[in-house]
Amino acid sequence: TDKAEQVELLPPQRQTWLQREVHDFLARYQSLYSRAPTFEEIQRHLGLRSKGSVAYAVDALEAQGVVRRSSRRHFYLPEDR
Repeated sequence: TDKAEQVELLPPQRQTWLQREVHDFLARYQSLYSRAPTFEEIQRHLGLRSKGSVAYAVDALEAQGVVRRSSRRHFYLPEDR
């Protein structure tokens, strides 16, 4: 079975504040610029002190099936979301 088929998407109320903020910023940014923002851009926009916080939130969103990575450094919101 494909890993993506096994992922249960969490409703927004089950996501952390940071996960919701990162997801919302990704959606707006990707809509405007047709690419995902860098971790640094997310960190700066949300006023976070650490890129590790961004990575943690992106990893969690990826595990939920909300975000996909095209490579180690690049990620995106699937079109069907």
